[in-house]
Amino acid sequence: MLRNEKAFNIHSFDGAKNGAKFEPDFILLLEDMQCHYQIFCEPKGDHLEEFDIWKEEFLKQITTFTKKQQLHLHDINEKALKLYENSCYKVYGVPFYKKEYESSFKEELKGVLQVAL
Repeated sequence: MLRNEKAFNIHSFDGAKNGAKFEPDFILLLEDMQCHYQIFCEPKGDHLEEFDIWKEEFLKQITTFTKKQQLHLHDINEKALKLYENSCYKVYGVPFYKKEYESSFKEELKGVLQVAL
């Protein structure tokens, strides 16, 4: 688990957000005998939850796209680079961590870990 101190950012898939930048607070890096995994985690206080709801939706989209093998990376020349299952590099996002919903966060994280590992 790495603490992300403005060293790494990701950008929104959603055209409405126009590629808005997001710096997930934590990145869980895992590896098994066959694959590498990145899981983005973000704790969120109540005072920022409404403003940052798009970030939580983005984290969910990452996991959905990875599970459906639809996660694409685009370079500046519009060439799509697909992340296929057989490349064994998978990226996931989990919903915001909030103390009052800790048990549901744990269940979501366990679900991602079961799929990933």
